Amino acid sequence: NYFVPGGTYYSAANNFYFYHSGTRTNYSNIGATLAAYLVQRISGDDYSHYCDTAIFAKLCMDNTALKLAGLSDTTLIARPYRWTGTYYFDEGLYGYPDYPDGQLRTNITALARFMTMYTQHGIYNGERILNSATVDTMLSPQHNIFGQGIFFYRYLSNGDTLWGHTGGDAGVSTAMFFNMQKQIGAIVFCNGDGTITNNMQTIFDQVYKYGLTVTPAPTDTFPACHYTYTAVPQLAMNNAFTLNIYPNPTADLLHIDINGRKANHPLKLTITNMVGAISQVQMLNSDNITINTSGLSNGIYILRIEGDGQQQIMKFVKN
Repeated sequence: NYFVPGGTYYSAANNFYFYHSGTRTNYSNIGATLAAYLVQRISGDDYSHYCDTAIFAKLCMDNTALKLAGLSDTTLIARPYRWTGTYYFDEGLYGYPDYPDGQLRTNITALARFMTMYTQHGIYNGERILNSATVDTMLSPQHNIFGQGIFFYRYLSNGDTLWGHTGGDAGVSTAMFFNMQKQIGAIVFCNGDGTITNNMQTIFDQVYKYGLTVTPAPTDTFPACHYTYTAVPQLAMNNAFTLNIYPNPTADLLHIDINGRKANHPLKLTITNMVGAISQVQMLNSDNITINTSGLSNGIYILRIEGDGQQQIMKFVKN
């Protein structure tokens, strides 16, 4: 209906570029959907069901589905939030008809199994999922286009060449990239807007940098299949208060101004580094406070102030 003349969504002017295949390149969501349609026609199976049986089940990717109907408990899905400039707006659990180009609902553990299969050239837990030659082809430049493989593309992080992909939609930002030589990768899921070119790049690079310092132990294994997950609470994100922060790198101080807080409602301040380790926690009973950051090493930190069902999150840099 999109590609064939006479189809409901066909448009010669809007659906196609006016140059020959292989001469130029463009990012194409509908191209990913077309590839999934080929899988469906060749296998004779519905694409989402094919993924369930040929990929997700074999990799023990629990609570993973391309369609909401494939998940029995949607409370396990983090809500996608969009920042309006004054408050967070819940985008809801939406979908779209060309779903193979996105909309996969999964979790870090499940997707890490998928990523591990690639770093082991198509093998996971002793079982071959993809031919080694297939992996090599997918992670090779196509049509003399440097850095673009089949769906996955190259990304430089901390001096290493990685392969992977990002994802972004209303209230959602994701990234998965891996180093084939070092067999190390990182995955970042955010239920908020962002792109790999700004805040997502910063987060991913820090997580991958941390991964380079970790030496796995023999006991470091994936959880057993059919792991029990905890429902994600939906928070009231329409914030009544706003924040202004003023780092003072010369004195190792961070001044915070809170505007519009409800009277007699204490707030909690939490500072974490980019891999989620908590560096500082304290209760706030004043709208103007100054905290000492001398105990923090240089780097990027996330400051969260929350209370009474509301929260504000900001980023600051310790030099």
